[in-house]
Amino acid sequence: EISCFVTRNQRKRSQAQKLICGASMADSRNGLSSFWTQADALFRKNLTFQEVCGIQYSNLLQATTCSIPRPLEWPPLLQLPDPHFRAVRTDFLSSQDLPSDSCKSTDSCRVTVLTTGENQSLGENGLAGFALGSATSTAISGFLEPALYLQGPVYYVQSRCGANFTNSISVSIAALHVEKEIKCVQGLNVWRNSSSDINKELYSGYRKGNTEKKINEIPVAYDFLNSNINNYNVTVWYNSTYRKDRANLPPRLVRVPRSINLVSNAFLQLVAGPSTQMLFDFVKEMPKPVTKIKLDFSSLLGPLFFTWVILQLFPIVLTALVYEEQQNLRIMMKMHGLGDGPYWMISYAYFLVISLVYMFCFVVFGSVVGLKFFTLNDYSIQLVFYFIYVNLQISMAFLMAAFFSNVKTAAVVAYILVFGTGLLGGFLFQFFLQDTSFPRVWIIVMELYPGFSLYGGLFEFSQYAFMANYTGTHGMRWENLSDNNNGIGQLLIVIAVEWLVLLVIAYYIDLIVTLGRRARKGPLFFLEMFIRKHSLPFRTPSLQRQSSKVHVQPDKPKTDVLQEASTNIRPKHFN
Repeated sequence: EISCFVTRNQRKRSQAQKLICGASMADSRNGLSSFWTQADALFRKNLTFQEVCGIQYSNLLQATTCSIPRPLEWPPLLQLPDPHFRAVRTDFLSSQDLPSDSCKSTDSCRVTVLTTGENQSLGENGLAGFALGSATSTAISGFLEPALYLQGPVYYVQSRCGANFTNSISVSIAALHVEKEIKCVQGLNVWRNSSSDINKELYSGYRKGNTEKKINEIPVAYDFLNSNINNYNVTVWYNSTYRKDRANLPPRLVRVPRSINLVSNAFLQLVAGPSTQMLFDFVKEMPKPVTKIKLDFSSLLGPLFFTWVILQLFPIVLTALVYEEQQNLRIMMKMHGLGDGPYWMISYAYFLVISLVYMFCFVVFGSVVGLKFFTLNDYSIQLVFYFIYVNLQISMAFLMAAFFSNVKTAAVVAYILVFGTGLLGGFLFQFFLQDTSFPRVWIIVMELYPGFSLYGGLFEFSQYAFMANYTGTHGMRWENLSDNNNGIGQLLIVIAVEWLVLLVIAYYIDLIVTLGRRARKGPLFFLEMFIRKHSLPFRTPSLQRQSSKVHVQPDKPKTDVLQEASTNIRPKHFN
C-alpha cells in the first residue's frame, strides 16, 4: 500500500508527492507501511505546507503574520462621513448654504467642505476635481484597505453628479474577490469669513458640541491664510476621532493624504492653469517580515498593577512614622540624647534600605519569570527610575506623617491614596499620556503628584516593552530618552527635583509641628532666632581700666515668713 500526502504548495507539490510516495513505496514490499514511514511522510507534508503563508490559505487575522515583501497598492481615499451624519441645516447650525436635512431620508446629502483665507478663488477650487472616498473605518496598518473589502460603497466625489449614477468594480485580494459598489456624491465648497467661524461650526457638529446631541460632520476644512501665487500656506482640519485611540491599543490610520493632495492641486491650478495637477496614484504600506502574534500581558496591564505593588511601601513608611509619634517613642529618644538630625538620618536610611531591597526583589522576580516589561528594557534605566522614586516616596511619607497623630487614620488615608492613584492613573491619566495633542506642560504639572509620576514612568516602560516584543527588537535604551514621544528623561528630572524639595519641606514642617508645638514657636522661628542674634548690641573693646561697683544686699526675710515664724514660736512657762 502506498501512502501519499498532497500539499497545498503549488510550486512544490510534485516534488513533495514524489518524496512522500517514494518513502512509502520502499516499505510497501513488506505489506502495510510502517509507523515511522507514515510519520516521516506526515512530517514532510507539514514542512512543505508551512512554507506557504498568505491570505489565500488563512483568514484575515492569520494573514497579518505572514511575510509581505511587496505590499499592495491602494487608491488614496477621502474620509467621508456616513450619509446620515453629513452636515445639514439644523436649529443649532442654521447656515443657509448648507443642505436641507430632508436629504437624509434619501441618502443624497452633499459632502460639505469649509474654506477660508485671504484668497477666496483659491478656496473655491478645493474640490474642483474628483476624488474617491469612503465612510468605513480604517485599520492600524495599510496592508489592506477596509473600504474595498468591508461592507459599504465607495463614493465618487464630484462637483456634479449625473442622475442615478451607479457603478461597480471587482477587487481581487489574492484569492479573495469582492464586488464593490461605486456611488457618486456631490461635493459642496462653503466659504467662511474666518477660521474662528470654522472652528465653531466644526465643534457644533460633534455630538457633545450641541444641545440636540446630533452629529453634523464636516470631513475636511481649509484655511488658505495668506496663500497666493508666490506663497503656499494652508491649514487643514480633519476629524481625528477616526483614529479611535484606546488604552493599550495602537491608533488607527486616518485618511489625510488625499485631503492634502486636493488642496495642493488647487494651488497648482491657480499658478499653472486648470490643466495642471499633481497625480496621487496610490498609497502602500512598508514591507514586513514574518511576525508572530505576541500578547505580553505584563506590558499591557503592568502600569496599573505595578503601580499598586510599588505604592504598597508608602503606607508602611507612613504608619511607622506616625506610630513613633503616637507612642511618644521620639520623645524618649530625645530624652536619651538623640537629636533631630541623627533621628532623621537613621530613619531615612532604614526606610531607604527596606525600599531598595523591596524593589530589587521586584525586578529580579519579574525578570526570573520572564516578564518582557523587565527583560526588554535597559535595567540601568529602570534602577535609576526606581531609586529616585522610592526616595521621593519616603520624603512624601515624612511630609504627611507630620499631619497625623493616629496610626489607623494614617493607614486608611494611605491605602485610599494607593488604590485611588492606580485607578486614576489607568482610567484617566493614561488617556492624557496617549493623546499627542494634549499639552506636554500639563502632563508635567500632573506628574508633580508622585503617584502619577510613577504611573507615567511605568507606562513608558510598558509601551517600549510591548513594541519591542511585537517587532522582535529591544526596549528602552538610554539613547531612546531623546525620542520625541519619550517622557522618561524629563520625568527623571521632575521626580529628582521634587524629591529634594519635599525632603527639605518635610524636615522644616517636622520642626514646626513636632518641636514648635512644645516650644511654642511659630512657623518662622528660625527667622526670629536669626533676627535676635543680629539685634544684640555691639561693643568695642577698650584698653582703659574701668571701675565697677558691686552692691551686695543681704536677703531680707519676707514679712509673711516672719509672721508665720512668730506664730509658731510660743514661750514655755515653768512652774
